[in-house]
Amino acid sequence: MEHDDTKPEQTEEIVEQKIQEKHEPKQRKKNAHRKKIWWWVFIFLFTFATAFSIGLVAEAFLQTTSVIICIVLIAILILIAFLGDIVAVAVAYADLGHFNAMASRKIRGAKNCIKLVKNSDKVSSILSDVLGDVTGIISGALGVSLAFIIIVGGDYTTFQEALIIALVTACIAAVTVMVKSIAKKIAIKNNAKIVFAVGRMLSLFTRR
Repeated sequence: MEHDDTKPEQTEEIVEQKIQEKHEPKQRKKNAHRKKIWWWVFIFLFTFATAFSIGLVAEAFLQTTSVIICIVLIAILILIAFLGDIVAVAVAYADLGHFNAMASRKIRGAKNCIKLVKNSDKVSSILSDVLGDVTGIISGALGVSLAFIIIVGGDYTTFQEALIIALVTACIAAVTVMVKSIAKKIAIKNNAKIVFAVGRMLSLFTRR
């Protein structure tokens, strides 16, 4: 007959370990769910703050009667969307192994690049979705304002006024889509260089 040398303390530890292992998956799911909720809250607050800030600046110029100012503001918003798309797509297509190798050689900015690539979904949400949607909505509003400035400056029929508004908003939409398409092609082709440039820039604000 075999003798069981297991002490009572050891038995209790084994039982506790098994209970802990049983509850670990549930705890992991709960933590993951909490992270998702906090991420959604962050996205809401970030979107609100971004839209409010850009909208406030844009609103200050909506009362203007200058066509040039409206066009410049629209161009700036499209440029912001362009740069956001470039970084978001570049991060999504970047190779993590490339930056791991750079980090092993202690190249400045490589660690930031690794963080960006590992969180590519979040980077894409912020830069492409949130920033892209906000700038798109506000540039559309500025486009309507631009159309009204043109209408006020001339003697047009109701049909001509509607046509001007449609043409201006269509032009803005077409340019925005074209620019974002160009951004994606540039980002895919030069993803490593773009991510490294962003990582290097972020390293200026983080400890080495």
